[in-house]
Amino acid sequence: MKNKVQIYVQSIAIVLILTMLFSLVFASLYYFNVIQTNTFHILNWISGILAFGAGGFWIGKCIEKKALFNAFLVLLVVCIPALLLCEHTLLGYIEVLSKLLSYMAVCLFIYTTKHKS
Repeated sequence: MKNKVQIYVQSIAIVLILTMLFSLVFASLYYFNVIQTNTFHILNWISGILAFGAGGFWIGKCIEKKALFNAFLVLLVVCIPALLLCEHTLLGYIEVLSKLLSYMAVCLFIYTTKHKS
């Protein structure tokens, strides 16, 4: 059980660190007027999807059994703050849902390719 919790924490750390790194880079570009507002928002959305995909990759790679269930447990921890912090519009909910779906899809893809024998 301790190993699973460690994998959960590592996956959440990957998501948070990559999200902050991408946000810092794009915020700097936006601050120095290298990119426009719409580009800034789109890049943040895409980088969020990539960060969540990287977290899903880690869960799919490290978990031996029931990877989708384990990914769902991690997403419950991540989903609640994400929904509270997002814009409460349809587009805000779609952004959060797309990130969560990328986490699950990458996790499932990596897990099935790893155990395909």
